[in-house]
Amino acid sequence: MSGMKDKYSDDIAISIARPDTQCYNTLLNSYAKLSPTEDILGHAKALLERIKSTKPPDFESQLWFAYHSILKCYYKYIRTQQKPSTSEDEGDVHINDAIVVNALASDLEALLKEFENIPVPESFETKFTRESRFGQSWASGILVQCYLLPVDCGHKQHPLNLEKAHSLVLSMAGRESATLDSPISVDPFQNWPEQNTLIALWNKWSESKETDKLERIEELRSIVLDTRVSHTQTLNVHLQRWLTSQIDETPEIVEAILMKHLSDLVPQESPTPSHPDDARPNPKTFLLAMRAWLWSSRPEAPQRVEKILDLMDDLHESTKYQRFKPIDRHYKYVLRSWLRHCESGERHV
Repeated sequence: MSGMKDKYSDDIAISIARPDTQCYNTLLNSYAKLSPTEDILGHAKALLERIKSTKPPDFESQLWFAYHSILKCYYKYIRTQQKPSTSEDEGDVHINDAIVVNALASDLEALLKEFENIPVPESFETKFTRESRFGQSWASGILVQCYLLPVDCGHKQHPLNLEKAHSLVLSMAGRESATLDSPISVDPFQNWPEQNTLIALWNKWSESKETDKLERIEELRSIVLDTRVSHTQTLNVHLQRWLTSQIDETPEIVEAILMKHLSDLVPQESPTPSHPDDARPNPKTFLLAMRAWLWSSRPEAPQRVEKILDLMDDLHESTKYQRFKPIDRHYKYVLRSWLRHCESGERHV
């Protein structure tokens, strides 16, 4: 990835005599929407360098958007390197040259160090405060995903890169057990790892043959359960991401997240200024926890689904809160789970 600036610096032609930063950002955002390739990433990086060197009008107020657009280019490019290839060869994954991956990570580390010092425009931060894709956690997560790229090392990520990714996630969560210094500044209040980041790292440890993989997974489990969200909708999004994670422990994790938020529940039906909508579980939250067991092939799954329904009944009886009152679908999930696990039950689902 090194040398991209020289290769692409003369490729970008802008016909406007003196375009402002917003004009440049429009072009950068267009790059972020294209199919990500090394060429596209090179053009975007060269354009950012031009913005920083020429300091066009509105430079200070628009610079954050420029960095965010190029981070989207990196995000999409890295995702393409993670996806299975279309070949039928053994492995069916992209195998990246280790030197290229390390250069990409170095470029991204330098970019994030610059990005963390650029203030978010106040109007933008207020408008999109609930959208994680505009936050520091999302940006730091891109670097974690970069470390997790498979390299020419038996079709797996390099052990050192896996350790880098894990140490960065521990630092993002404020854990003192990180074994490596973070390459970027992190603050748990701003950089707490997103669920997608935790899931990706968990999957890599599950595939790993390292002797400490179980200890590492337990550290991730602790971070998952310590994750705090401020809205019920965000809580449900987190559970949905786990349901699509293909991690064997998903049913236990989703149920544990539900129970954690129930234990933190403020005993009141109406939110107050000190406790706004907090992430109080609602009927959909319970449905997601039941679905995690419904999709499981484990023999105890029907009992676990029914246990969640019983919990809702108990909570509704004791609190009278409508959010805990089971609806038809909760009962259907219990029936479907039992039918799936009885002889020839699949015919009735």
